[in-house]
Amino acid sequence: PAPIPPPPRPRAKPCPRRRLPQAWLERLRELRARTRAVFGGWCRAQVKLGLVVFGLLALGLWLLGVEFPLLFGGIIALLDALPVLGTGTVLIPWALVSFLQERSGLGFGLLALYGAASLTRSVLEPHLVGRQLGLPPLATLMAFYAGYRLFGGAGMILSPAPAALGWEVVWDGGE
Repeated sequence: PAPIPPPPRPRAKPCPRRRLPQAWLERLRELRARTRAVFGGWCRAQVKLGLVVFGLLALGLWLLGVEFPLLFGGIIALLDALPVLGTGTVLIPWALVSFLQERSGLGFGLLALYGAASLTRSVLEPHLVGRQLGLPPLATLMAFYAGYRLFGGAGMILSPAPAALGWEVVWDGGE
């Protein structure tokens, strides 16, 4: 015998826009537009940071004489963009293996490249993200710290976007 199909689920009713006051509808449209603008700004900032880190890594790997510096720079830059992972997940083990293979020049070079990439990201990230999102640098740093304390590495990366949205709503919403 064929199984009995489940009964159809009731459909959720769409929000009755006719019942909401016109002022609320306008505020919701503004909030949607601001949310899109903040997310777009956050994406642009992350792409710019990724390109800067990629350029630094590719140049450094090329100067160290590594084969395929663009490929390795791109892979490491992609890992750097992911929360929790970073340039150190590749460069530090690579440097340790280089020391074990008695290639200390490459090992020290990779460690210096890791330091340069980390320092560059640490310095540029609050500035670029804040500028793209319309947040002051101090507010951006506070959002990074709060996101890190509350949600770890992913929270640190993602926290400036909601902070910028809140900034827009609270300080610019009275226009």
